Parts: sequence; C-alpha cells; structure tokens
Amino acid sequence: LQGSANALKLNNKEAEINQKARLQAAQDVQKRFPGIEGATALTPRARAFFDERTQQITARLRAQALQVPEPTAGQLGYRQSAEQERLNAAAAAARKQEEERRKKMKPSAGTIIEYLTGDPSSKYYDPRGHGGANYHEHLAFQTVQQRDLAMRALRAEGIQIGSVEGGRHAPGSYHYSRQAFDVPAAQVPVGQEPGLSARVRQILARAGFTGKGMEGLTSGKTLAESSAEISIKELEKAQRLAEQRQKDQQDYSKKQQEEADQNQSIYNQLQARLQVSKAITEEEKIRAEYGVKINDLETQLKEEISNMVDPAQILIREELRRNEIYQTRIDMLQEIADLQVKQQSEQISAQWQDQQVTLAATLSDYYSQQSEQLQEQNQYAE
Repeated sequence: LQGSANALKLNNKEAEINQKARLQAAQDVQKRFPGIEGATALTPRARAFFDERTQQITARLRAQALQVPEPTAGQLGYRQSAEQERLNAAAAAARKQEEERRKKMKPSAGTIIEYLTGDPSSKYYDPRGHGGANYHEHLAFQTVQQRDLAMRALRAEGIQIGSVEGGRHAPGSYHYSRQAFDVPAAQVPVGQEPGLSARVRQILARAGFTGKGMEGLTSGKTLAESSAEISIKELEKAQRLAEQRQKDQQDYSKKQQEEADQNQSIYNQLQARLQVSKAITEEEKIRAEYGVKINDLETQLKEEISNMVDPAQILIREELRRNEIYQTRIDMLQEIADLQVKQQSEQISAQWQDQQVTLAATLSDYYSQQSEQLQEQNQYAE
C-alpha cells in the first residue's frame, strides 16, 4: 500500500513536471519562432525545437524534484515500471498526434491552380493553345506572391520566363490578374521540349509547390522555407556571376597589359633599329646593336621573375641574367676596343704609306737633281 501511494504521488508529480515543461517549451517556441500560435501550427523545425526543449526542461525539473531520500528496492522497481509505461504511452500519444497533425497540415509553398502544357504525355496537354509551334508551359497560382516565388525558383535554375502580364491571352486569363506566367520552349533545341516541361515541374515541386501538374512530386515545404532556399540559390548564383565577372575583368586587364608590354617591346625594338639605321660610325652601330641585346635580356629577366614565386629562384635567375648583361656589355666594349685598334692601325698604316710616298718623292727629286748635276758636269767636261 505504501508503495502504491508513493507511486501515485510520483505519477502526479511527473504529470505536473510534464505540464510545466510543455508550457515553458511553448513559450520558448514563441520567442524563437514569432507568429506561431498553438501546437497545430508548428512547422517541422518548430516541432523539433519544441520536443527538444520539452525533454531538456523535463529532465531539469525531474532532477530538482527527485532530491528525496533513496527509495527502497520495491519502490524503485515499481517506479521504473511505471515510468516505462508512462514513456511508452507518451510516445504512442506523440506519434498519434504527429500523424494527425500531418494529415491535417499539408505544408506548401503555393498551389498551382491552372497548368497547361504542350507535352503530349501530360493530362494537362493543350495542343491547340500550347502545343506544336506554340509549345510553352502555362502556370497560374493562387496569389501574386506565389507566382513571383515560382518565377524566382525557375530563374535560379536557369529557366527563362516568357509572358507574365503582357501580351495577348484568352479572355479571363490569369495573366490579366497577375497570377500566371509562361515558360517558352524555344529556349531548348527542337525535340527536347518535353524534357523542359518535366524539369519545370520538378523544380517547382522541389520548391514546395502543389496543385495541378505536381501530382506525386510535392516536397512538403512551406512558403517561408521555399522562399529562403530560393534566396540562397539566387545569392549563390549572383556570387558565381560576380566571381566570373571579376575573373573576366582580371583576364582582360592581364591581356591588355600583355598587349601594352608587347607594343612597348615592339616600339623599343623599332627605336633601337632606327638608331642602328641612323648610326654613322661603326662604333655607334655596335653600341646600338648591343643596346638592343641588353634591353632584350632585361625584359626577359622581368618576365621570368614575374612568373616565379620562390625568392631563392628569383635571386638565382636575376644573378644569372645580370651576369649575361654584364658579359654582353664587356663584349660590346671589347668589340669597340678592337674597332678602335683597327682604326688606329689603319690610320698608322695610312700615315706610314704617306711618309713612304713622301720619302720616295723626295729621293726621286734628289736623284733627279743629282742626275741633272751629273749631266751639267759632263757637259762642262766636254
């Protein structure tokens, strides 16, 4: 009897703890998810949060309430048995409640109230208005908000939207009430139109839309959840486009810089060649030609360094190229020196030849004078 009385008290205490835990968990849900009222209005995410908070609060309240003397073995066994039965009953009740909630509540991002297609395999096939050469998808929704969300979902996946509110349509068309839009099949090659229709339906089903054309494809997402996912996709798509534009801009800038460097190199070569062509002396030609070689080496050094990352490799390559430049300058000076020696030698040879000619002329004059004197002496002797 005493054990039964204690078990009854424990059950009453446990019921009180469960009630307090659910009330406090419901308050936490309202703080976390504003706008939700009542357990039947909970979204799957809010329901999971509610269950988790209920378990946490129940455990805390239970720990506070169990600060009592240790129970006897009989009391402990009865308590465990009662607790197990209670947990089993609570789990069964929770499963039943969840099943009833799911039956009553069908999450949806929106409802398609009119669907016409040129796909012959669909029961919504409309050969006269939407098939053949005029193949396109026509979708109408309960509200303008749902229509806009559906267009966002399709555009995020690369689907082009056709007529929305403009154009000519049948009298009383949902286009005129801003509830419908078309998806043209001209955006795919001929013969692939049914594939486009299937893709449109799949995208809208994944976005959480129900209704006509969505039979067997519904994902069970709410309007808020679908809108959030579409916003994320749109943001990712915009980010990819921005990154691609930035990369294209960088590639364009790099190409422009390369063209500018190439034009500058050509200009420098032309300038060097012009200087060579205008060179008057051999020494000026040598200096101009070697100047072109040195400029080419320095340009090559800059290009090689710009493509390197390792500082050690940069230093080694720079030292090697500098040595080539120094050697080129030494070769230039050596060639100029050889030219000068050659010119001096030619100058000395010319001077020596002039001296020889002068000496020969002098000797010739001397011999002529001696001959004349000898003739005069012979004449005088005669």
